[in-house]
Amino acid sequence: MTVCSMKANLMRPISLSLPFVLLILSSTRITAGEAPATSGVAPPGIQLGTTAEVKLSGKPGDGSLKVWSSRPGITWDVSEKGDTAKVTAGADAVPGLYWIRFYNQFGATELRPFFVGVIPEIAEAEPNNTLAEAQAIDKPSVLINGVLHKTGEVDIWSVDVPAGKTIVASMQANSKLGSPMDGVLQILDPKGTVVAQNDDDHGFDPLVTWTPETTGRFMVRTFAFPSAPNSTVRLAGAATYVYRLTITTESYVDHVTPMAVSQAQPGKVELHGWNIPDDRRLVEIPSFEQQTAIFNGLANAQEIRNAELSPLVETDALRAIPLQHTVTGRVSREKEKDTYGLPGGKGQKLKVTVACRSVDSLLDPVLIIRAADGKVLKEVDDRSRGDLDCEAVVTLPAEGCTVEVTDRYLKGGDRFFYLLSVSEPVPHITPTLAATKFVVAADKPLEIPVTIGRQNGFAEKVTIILSGLPDSLTCPAVDSPNEGDAAKTAKLQLSLTGKGVPAWSGPVQVRCTWGSGEQLGEASIPSFKATTSTIWVSHPEVAAESEEAKADAEAKTEKPTG
Repeated sequence: MTVCSMKANLMRPISLSLPFVLLILSSTRITAGEAPATSGVAPPGIQLGTTAEVKLSGKPGDGSLKVWSSRPGITWDVSEKGDTAKVTAGADAVPGLYWIRFYNQFGATELRPFFVGVIPEIAEAEPNNTLAEAQAIDKPSVLINGVLHKTGEVDIWSVDVPAGKTIVASMQANSKLGSPMDGVLQILDPKGTVVAQNDDDHGFDPLVTWTPETTGRFMVRTFAFPSAPNSTVRLAGAATYVYRLTITTESYVDHVTPMAVSQAQPGKVELHGWNIPDDRRLVEIPSFEQQTAIFNGLANAQEIRNAELSPLVETDALRAIPLQHTVTGRVSREKEKDTYGLPGGKGQKLKVTVACRSVDSLLDPVLIIRAADGKVLKEVDDRSRGDLDCEAVVTLPAEGCTVEVTDRYLKGGDRFFYLLSVSEPVPHITPTLAATKFVVAADKPLEIPVTIGRQNGFAEKVTIILSGLPDSLTCPAVDSPNEGDAAKTAKLQLSLTGKGVPAWSGPVQVRCTWGSGEQLGEASIPSFKATTSTIWVSHPEVAAESEEAKADAEAKTEKPTG
């Protein structure tokens, strides 16, 4: 019978050759634990100088779950189950965006944003979908952590607004949190009439303001559509429609002038926004090393940019831009065109850039470079579909050339500001990697291509090294010559140094050096218009050979005696 035949075959002794037995016994044991798959943090931020508990969604993986942060100032105490954490934002932390990564010894998640704010934070409380159910706000400034959970959902709050004060409602969702939503904000008067509405102020995220003539209880309402358009025309919602909404009647900064300052001698900046008293508009900025922010007495923190070029501010007397300078200016009126003289004469090569949308200006910039006779030498608009700022490299035909800044749709106003830069193009590199994290297998090396990105005639040999590796990994330095395919792409090779090594997971950096110069390799953070120079590498545990396997291997090599 077939059954008996199967039983006989299963019971029959199996004969294996000695080399095959030795291969099994001497095989290296590889232990691969589960890396974390933490997919969400709620709320996605806390107030400066406080401790709060956040909920972690997704799988925590095996072993101890830890958190890496892109800058110091916040600490994480993750629960044993990996489903909650106590987060502390120290009083000396710099408010703003922190990129965090969850990891254990077996691997890591992708980077995700976490914020440190400067005003009290509360959670959105359901139900708040109708005017009668509006969540009451009893503070002049509050940051609401909320979610538009389902299709058709609307969230509403009520707040007292004094006459003559401006209520500001500003949302962070798509551009900073990666939420797949195109949010809308409305302000309603005490009768329920919409008096102000905004969509797409900074990217897909809205900001709306209103200054009432009489004191009253006003409403702020939000809803959303998908950021990726589809065939539906209804309001959208999902667990991923996460937002941080600031509602305030206190001082709120939109931008500063100059928009960039010197780290060593920053000087004063002027605040522009809403509800800012005249005697507090000028703020002295102390020297700083990496980054700083203004936030004392404000409802939001304004990050201060470091100026690699000497900063100037637009004035009626400023007719020309010196070489290696920036100008903070504003297209104040419709159809306005700001024109500046360019430095240099025939043969002078210049790089001219303007930053607007990347710093949340409403200006959709157009750059026009003209010769002395008015002839257009170059006209540029968006760098790319996802980058609406401008950049032009031009060789001047003679003295007297100018640069003109205007809005693509000839609009203008207080929030149509720009940062215009004029410099000489410098040979340099922009090294990039295809991912922010990599896993090295136990049985074969990992190849990491590095695109060198040679710019403006950069022709030096570049040496690429991977710094921060543990003793269990090795990665020889690689040279990128100035010609051939290797001038465009270099390939790093990572491999395990041997057996008997524990699992490892940690941050590394790709350092590209030449002469006296150095540039870190960067990778784009998925789903965000941001990059990181801190790359993550992991490898599994590789156990040492057992004593039995070693003895068998030695026995195989012994010669038989007569």
